[in-house]
Amino acid sequence: MGNLIKLDKENMEDILNLTLMQQGLLFHNIKNDDNNLYFEQLSLGISQGLDLSIFKEAWNLVVEANEMLRTVFRWESVDKPIQIVLRNHKPDIRYIDYSNKDRNVALSLVEDLKIKDREEKFDLVNVPFRITLCKVEEQKYEMIISNHHIIYDGWSNGVVIKEFLNNYNTLIEGKVCEKLKKNKIKNFIKWTQKQDGIKCEEYWRKYLKSFSEKTEINIKKKKKNEVQFCEDYIFRIKKDIVDNFTRQNKITLAALIYTAWGILLQKYNDNEDVVFGTTVSGRTAKIDDIENMVGLFINTIPLRVKAKGNDKIINLLYKVKRELELREEYELTPLVNIKKYSEIDNKDELFDSIVVIENYPLDNIVMKKEGKLSFDSYSMSEINSFDLT
Repeated sequence: MGNLIKLDKENMEDILNLTLMQQGLLFHNIKNDDNNLYFEQLSLGISQGLDLSIFKEAWNLVVEANEMLRTVFRWESVDKPIQIVLRNHKPDIRYIDYSNKDRNVALSLVEDLKIKDREEKFDLVNVPFRITLCKVEEQKYEMIISNHHIIYDGWSNGVVIKEFLNNYNTLIEGKVCEKLKKNKIKNFIKWTQKQDGIKCEEYWRKYLKSFSEKTEINIKKKKKNEVQFCEDYIFRIKKDIVDNFTRQNKITLAALIYTAWGILLQKYNDNEDVVFGTTVSGRTAKIDDIENMVGLFINTIPLRVKAKGNDKIINLLYKVKRELELREEYELTPLVNIKKYSEIDNKDELFDSIVVIENYPLDNIVMKKEGKLSFDSYSMSEINSFDLT
């Protein structure tokens, strides 16, 4: 643990338990304190002039409206880990001016800075959230938003960016920003604690019955202190082809992608019964205005694809679609519990690979050209504990 901030009782707005998902991420943080697992970095390009003081004030208002952006964590000398929401907190905003450099040099320095930023891992006893603004040339900036995944998920990025843009564009016109009233994270935590554990256990035991051999892929992360190799692979499919297929067969895009990955794993494992991880938004919880809350609502749960070689693909697609509908009621069951309900050996993980379908509206929010400030590009970088995502 790093330098422990002394907490002033007057500045403590709330003390909350961690969700089981947060507990899992905290465990990884403590166990692997020399790496940057679950570090997330969003970079956005800006091609216009900026008022730095208004930029900072716009971010102050975002942090004021969203409690997880002013939350710290404690786990030593307490019975169980807690998260403490600070009443007042100014975000860590850094400004670096490369505009006196040659343009190509400046762009190269920004890329170097992104790497150094990812290497500067977060200490969760401080608020694990910061913003870095780089001036590349007179009318070009790069804004880098970094956070630990324990405080919020991918959907939250869209919420945070939208609020920042609204604040900046309102303030630059000399107007006063409307104070946002948001639901509290503690209401989500309470909701998860009220879930029927017996029904969840019955569902997952039945779902994973007779599955006892872990689905593996021939990709393994290096051991501790060895270099980790990580590469992104991008493959684009024409939208109209996918849209036509899913519409004609009345299936969802998720069912199509999950089934395709399941068949691939069946081939690699020479096994007709495979399991892999899928990430769900968690925003189906019955919480008012949950789509506008910033926090960690997602969960990663297993999906089982079981089929014989002579089964028709379309029938398998329909089967997966039905299973996705049935499991929605149980999708916030913590993975650690699901593992206990399975027949997999305790020493093994349930799966090595996860499939994440990102359908949050970041594209629409980021690339909308409205107001005095807008973005012209963005990129994401994140690292999790699974071998393949």
